[in-house]
Amino acid sequence: MTRLLLALLLSLDLIPITNWTPALDRVLQSVGSIQTLQTDMHTGVEAWQTTCTAFSIDKNRQLFMTAAHCLADAQRVDGQIAWVVMSDTGLDVAILQAPGARRAAIVPRVGVAPAGMAVVAIGHAYGYETATLRFGQISNSYTVIPDLKLSFMVVSTAFIEGMSGGPIADAEGKLVGLIQRGNLTSGLGTPTDVLLKATRAFWPE
Repeated sequence: MTRLLLALLLSLDLIPITNWTPALDRVLQSVGSIQTLQTDMHTGVEAWQTTCTAFSIDKNRQLFMTAAHCLADAQRVDGQIAWVVMSDTGLDVAILQAPGARRAAIVPRVGVAPAGMAVVAIGHAYGYETATLRFGQISNSYTVIPDLKLSFMVVSTAFIEGMSGGPIADAEGKLVGLIQRGNLTSGLGTPTDVLLKATRAFWPE
């Protein structure tokens, strides 16, 4: 109940002025859920549970991008067994191949997403079946976190547990970043141009 109440409160973003309907129609088709084996603390029984988010980058090859910290000994995408074909723990990005999980591929934005641009972050918060939408703006296109020594995009909305690995998209439905981590007021994501440099071979030509 506490988690549900918190999720509802965090979902009370201001209604965006931008008409997001066309963009959301496109982006949501690419977003899938990641399931990993979790042990019930009361019964000790293992079961597949949604723990993170992924999105399709190549429909024909059934390739999905997610955050590397979402990986486990075994994982599924939309209930289909998924194999790790690339993982960069330093950048915190991974590519999964999930035969049988066919989703429309997201299109990456060309160029740097500027500060002030309206965006939407999408992910399976708290493992809910329906994806959560978090609207905000890019507060900083690139900022270096000293402890992590990585450049992140800062978004003015909270990223919730379970949204990791999901897409951050613009009003055209194009990918501008990968959800990494956040708190109750802001979120950090890896910008698309950084992702493309590390994963170019896995995107359609």
